[in-house]
Amino acid sequence: YTNPSNQVVRERAFSKDPAVVSDMVEAEMKGLMENDIMVSLKHFPGHGHTTGDTHDNFVVTNKTLAQLRETELLPFARGIEKGAEMIMLAHISLPKIIGDNTPASLSKIIIEYLLRKEMGFEGLVITDALNMGAVSKNYRSDQAAVAAFLAGVDILMMPEDFHLAYQGVLEGLMNGSLKEEDLEKKLKRILTIKIERSMKKESP
Repeated sequence: YTNPSNQVVRERAFSKDPAVVSDMVEAEMKGLMENDIMVSLKHFPGHGHTTGDTHDNFVVTNKTLAQLRETELLPFARGIEKGAEMIMLAHISLPKIIGDNTPASLSKIIIEYLLRKEMGFEGLVITDALNMGAVSKNYRSDQAAVAAFLAGVDILMMPEDFHLAYQGVLEGLMNGSLKEEDLEKKLKRILTIKIERSMKKESP
């Protein structure tokens, strides 16, 4: 929580101090994991400097990547280090990093390069709800579904029109904009975690 005008995250953030937030994230993760609850960190790459609400429409943070590395990304780095299995993406726009108002949830720069390559996250990546205004007011459900998968997302949460999103994915496979092997990699990540968690429960 780094912007006093931010009314959305204000009551939901642990602190304004990245070190305190990182410690709290680690502590909450420990409690969840000890009780066999899967951990998802959110909202990547950090919602604390915004002012608007992505439930309504585009929300912008003008922070640079260097600034994010000094603040919002630190708790995510700690969570990744401690074994978070999933990360939820924000629908926030980062024009100084992406170059336009594309939501982070639909950005290959944010997912594949920042989260995967730079930060080394190998777990599941899930969107925030795709029926939120930042996406639904600017993209059809089929467009958003295909864009999210192309950007590196593994799981789509709550498309505004599920059937249209589903058809968009099928059409993407048929016209070649989506590759079957890429979707199989996403499915493998999902099934691997499910199988690993199932085996842990069954072990004596």
